[in-house]
Amino acid sequence: MVAKAVKSSGDIEKINEVMQTKFNKNGIGIDQLIYSIRKIADKTFKYEDGANTRNDLVIYPILLVSDRIFMCQGLNYRLNTWYREKIGDKFSKNPLVKDLTIIDIDTLIYWLPYLKQKQNNFRKIIHNHTNKMTDAFKSKQKRKRKRTMSSYLSKIDNQLRPISERLRRVWLNPKYFPSLFKDVFS
Repeated sequence: MVAKAVKSSGDIEKINEVMQTKFNKNGIGIDQLIYSIRKIADKTFKYEDGANTRNDLVIYPILLVSDRIFMCQGLNYRLNTWYREKIGDKFSKNPLVKDLTIIDIDTLIYWLPYLKQKQNNFRKIIHNHTNKMTDAFKSKQKRKRKRTMSSYLSKIDNQLRPISERLRRVWLNPKYFPSLFKDVFS
């Protein structure tokens, strides 16, 4: 949780300090992910035996949060900056270790029908998100195009967008949500 006084303060330093405390200090959040990445790289990861026998695993570090407040523009980008600073060159330059993704539990619940359709759908979403966070200004066109302020703003918006806004094309059946709560309501 983030105190109301901090959220509404508009003081970037206060907000930054809270985010540092919650995700980047005291051995939690980013430090836990980096610890796991190092264990996988050293073949001593105790939670998944398959991770210790393979050399071709692609690692997508994910911070799962319970509050949608963390799905705001730019927060994932900011935490990813801290993650890259801490992880070091050995892993940040390794193409099998991807950038950090923050995702909230509500988004996972909303995506559940889509995720159940194909085993690979979750990886595709995460992969797409990390690419858009890092590749926003890489030109994909052969010919040069005059850049305008609106095109730069669009690229920045795309780069800073939270993962919860990446999967917009999926239509979910309106009966899906009430079915999740059938045990609660009689």
